[in-house]
Amino acid sequence: TGYTASLPKGTLTVTPAILPAVVGQTITGTSAVDVSGGSGTSTITVTSYDGTVSKTYTIRYMVLTDAYSILTDGVLFNIPGYRMKVSVCNPKIIQVSYSTGASIPAKDSIIVNKIWSTPEFNVTETSGSVKISTSSLDVYVSTSTFLVSYFDKNGTNILSESEKKLTPTTLTTTHTTTKAFACSAIFNSPSNEGLYGLGQHQGSIMNYKGRSQSIDEQNGDVGLPFLVSTQGYGLLWDNYSYTYFDGSLSTNTKYQFRSDRSEEHTSELQSRQYL
Repeated sequence: TGYTASLPKGTLTVTPAILPAVVGQTITGTSAVDVSGGSGTSTITVTSYDGTVSKTYTIRYMVLTDAYSILTDGVLFNIPGYRMKVSVCNPKIIQVSYSTGASIPAKDSIIVNKIWSTPEFNVTETSGSVKISTSSLDVYVSTSTFLVSYFDKNGTNILSESEKKLTPTTLTTTHTTTKAFACSAIFNSPSNEGLYGLGQHQGSIMNYKGRSQSIDEQNGDVGLPFLVSTQGYGLLWDNYSYTYFDGSLSTNTKYQFRSDRSEEHTSELQSRQYL
C-alpha cells in the first residue's frame, strides 16, 4: 500500500509517527528520512502481535515550495501542523477538507458518491487572502487564520467560518486503544438566519437557530448531518462518528458542528464540509 505526503517548504527531515491499531503490534521503518533534496521515502512494516501477519506501507514525501499549491480540482494550503484542501466540485459546490497529516487522506465518502468532472476556477491573491473564483461563487481563504468565507457574485457573504480545530483524544474499547481527533467547526450566523435539516428527531423542532441537537441513530431518530439555511446555502458535515450540533453560540450568532472522532486513515484525520 502506497501513499504520498506533502511536506512544508523548507523541510529537511521527516520522521513518521505511527499509531498502532492494536496493542502489541511491531512496527519497523519509522526512522528519520532525509528530504533535503525535495523528496524521500519511508517503508513501514506492521506485524501483528502474534507475528503471523505483516503488511508493508510505502510513504513518498514531497517537499512543497509554496504556502499553497493550485491543483486541478482546487487549492491545497500548507498550514504549519495541518493541511487544508479547498476543492471545487462544481461552480456552486465547494468541499473543505482539514487534516493533521502531511497530506489530505484519501477516503471514500459513504454520503457523497458523485464523481465530479474537472472544474473551472481561478485563483488570485488579494490583501490577506487567497481568492478562489467560480462562475457562481467567490471563496476567500485568510492567509493568517486559514478561515474560509463564501460570497456570491454580487459580493454578498453567504457563510463564513469562525473557528475550526482538531483536538487529540483517545478511544478505548475492550480490546483496543486508539488515538484519534475530535473535530469541530464554528460558523457565523446572522441573527435572522433560519437553520433547518439535521434529520428526523423527536424534539418537535424545525428551526435549529438557538437550539442544539445530537445527530445519531436512536429509536425514532434519524441523524442526517446536512443543514439548509435561509441564507441560500446547504452544508454537509461529512463525518460518521457521534456528532453534536449547537445553534446557540455567542447569543445565537454562531453555530457549531462537533464530532467525537474524525475519520482515520493511516493516523491522519480530517473533517470535511460541503457548501
